[in-house]
Amino acid sequence: MFRRRPFRPPPFRPLGRRPPPPVAPRVRRALRRAHEALERGDAAEAARIFRRLGEEAERRGMPLRAAIAFAEAAYAEAVGGDARRAVEEGERAVEIGAHLGRPGRVAPAVGRVIEALRRGGHEAEAAELEARLDAALEAVGTSRREVADRLAAARGQRRAQLPAKCEACGAPLLPDEVEWHDDTTASCPYCGSPIKAV
Repeated sequence: MFRRRPFRPPPFRPLGRRPPPPVAPRVRRALRRAHEALERGDAAEAARIFRRLGEEAERRGMPLRAAIAFAEAAYAEAVGGDARRAVEEGERAVEIGAHLGRPGRVAPAVGRVIEALRRGGHEAEAAELEARLDAALEAVGTSRREVADRLAAARGQRRAQLPAKCEACGAPLLPDEVEWHDDTTASCPYCGSPIKAV
């Protein structure tokens, strides 16, 4: 005789956007290689890997991950001194974020590109990328100042501290760039792995 299992309601999940699933191990390894290349000063190799990952994410229908990868490629190009390529990749990231209606999601990463361009003495290129980002943010009714204020307010409410790097892909974890799910859980913006803040 078969016994029927008792009914159990599904586990509680808060409303809101569900985080995308973590990326494949192959992609995590590529992300780790890119971050290691950037740490050792091989910006061209890091930019090449990030660009390839962005193109692959775009082909696979993962636009937010593509935008973040292109922003990282732009940052690597800016650090490496190729200002023109940095602007092209940065504008690509902003364009994808704007198309999704979420340019604020890529604003911190693109802001790091703008800062790197300025540190490298490429003021004209930094101003060009800054104007593109500001226009995209203005189109959705916000500004970089408002994005920064919201992130600072959210940061002030959280008491948990993120680890310095993602264990899965080696990416640096910045509180402004991760996607927080609750006070102690975030996901890596690069590989999507869950991160426990302590």
